[in-house]
Amino acid sequence: RQWEDCYKYGFLAAGYGREFSSQLDLLSVGDIVAAYFSKKGYVGIGRVVAPSVPAADFRFNGRPLSRRMLKGRALLHDAGDADECDYLVGVKWIKKVPQERAQWRKGAGLWAARRIVASLAQQPKTQQFLERQFGVDFKRLLDSN
Repeated sequence: RQWEDCYKYGFLAAGYGREFSSQLDLLSVGDIVAAYFSKKGYVGIGRVVAPSVPAADFRFNGRPLSRRMLKGRALLHDAGDADECDYLVGVKWIKKVPQERAQWRKGAGLWAARRIVASLAQQPKTQQFLERQFGVDFKRLLDSN
């Protein structure tokens, strides 16, 4: 998966087994998400706008994604296999940065989940860090839903 595809086409993805992709089912339309790029840092804040669907069923501006339009062409792997294919949840990005500018501060007590979907509700240091770095107010975002 390529972060460039995620922010360009408005999604978050998980796959290679329903044990991973089914975690996207925990997200609901209206939820606020913080995208974390493994071992790099946080790359975006967005609002879920569409529930999880197999990658082949995802639509961007009414059209399906194709290998030709994606930087990470493997996103459409196993398209005919509902257990192995990637699933995508639609996201409207509020703030985002390129992967090279992922936001992280070593030694600051920040939290990054090992799961695909996890809550930051009990992580005030990380919430405050994200609010500062991305110029957002989580309470205001959640209240405007």
